[in-house]
Amino acid sequence: MVLLITGNSCIFAIQCMENNNLAVNVDDFELLTSFGTCDACALADAELVYGYQSSCRMFDNYTSAVFMNIDGVPCNIANQNLVGGIANTGTEIWGTKVINNEIYLQLHYKFVNNPSTGITPDTVEYEMIANNISGNTHSISLMIMIDTEVNGKDGATISTDDGLTTLGNNTIYYKSSIMPPDWWDYDVDPKNGTPNLVGRGHLFNNPFCDPATEPDIFVVGNWARLSCLLGINFESGLPFDMPWSLVSTSFSINDPTEDSAVELWWTNGNGGDLSTSYALPSGQSLTWIAYYGLNQGVLLATPTISATCTPSPTISPTPSITPTYTITPTFTQTPVPLNLRGGFPNIFHDDVNIIFWLSRNATVKLTIYDVSGEVVLTQSGIQGTKGNNKFYWNGKNQYGRPIASGIYIYEIEAVTELNEHAKVIAKLAHIR
Repeated sequence: MVLLITGNSCIFAIQCMENNNLAVNVDDFELLTSFGTCDACALADAELVYGYQSSCRMFDNYTSAVFMNIDGVPCNIANQNLVGGIANTGTEIWGTKVINNEIYLQLHYKFVNNPSTGITPDTVEYEMIANNISGNTHSISLMIMIDTEVNGKDGATISTDDGLTTLGNNTIYYKSSIMPPDWWDYDVDPKNGTPNLVGRGHLFNNPFCDPATEPDIFVVGNWARLSCLLGINFESGLPFDMPWSLVSTSFSINDPTEDSAVELWWTNGNGGDLSTSYALPSGQSLTWIAYYGLNQGVLLATPTISATCTPSPTISPTPSITPTYTITPTFTQTPVPLNLRGGFPNIFHDDVNIIFWLSRNATVKLTIYDVSGEVVLTQSGIQGTKGNNKFYWNGKNQYGRPIASGIYIYEIEAVTELNEHAKVIAKLAHIR
């Protein structure tokens, strides 16, 4: 759908798409997006990205950003010329900008299933594709800034450990040291109460779709300070800083105002060195992928609704599996310390590593089923530790016999010493 919006000083068109979870609006020229919950959602028209009002309704200004550095010169993609029109299939929207008549950058937004469960399409995939249309090799790097606003809270509380702790100061993470796999943002600080809406970003991997491209740098900070570093914020009263630089971690995220945002930097570098870049030869392309949407996990530190899920897998005519669930809601305190990272490789031939992440130590049970629901293998008493854990499966059943080719379901259950429970279900494909 295309809608023409009249603002106080400009007229612009937006593309919009909506499903049963989210509605996404994309500016027809700038190719920037804002989105939130759908019009028919239980919590309807609640923001996840600043500027969203409802499906096909948004403010007449964008506060998120995409910047590309080409041969040492940063440029704001919003100000570059659009090549051709905007494509909108109802589940995907994309368009292309041209920079200096040398680089095409396609911005592609689409609904995908949640990367943590693979079940519900409640997440937006950001895909950025740079193509070198010139005859020369160029040095490029990319940064996206997402101006978070959760259910009306512009200064959304942000965590990188599922609410166990929340960030007070501007914080920078580096791929060269420790990069958190995910980040969460809340309309209510989970330390002070129960959030009404939780967003979740995924920084690397995705066992169910295109893998996210792990950023070299991930920044959580005050939007006004981040945007002044880019030279695009004219309202904060802060001085413009050197473009293409990192925010100071000595300031609070709420300084000068409550207004949080995140940045993902892809610089092909080490640590905080922003002078590094990717070499993009003539005729070649580079792709970066990131995910942000709704959180399907249950909050770690707050009371919430838990659910008992009984999987009844069925096979569709194509080689994919569609789980159905019987949900029995119970109102309990259910902190969930588990985040599935998936099986690698998937599809596997002989053996596979199943990766899962724990926010604290827990005892883990892993059960693998075939598509008929028969148990193939059970391993209990696994002592999982905080962080990434790996379970190696040699592709044999509980009797030591090699398994047949097909689709397999695996269930991971985790219990902490405080009797906190978590469960995730996912699938693997095996070919002999």
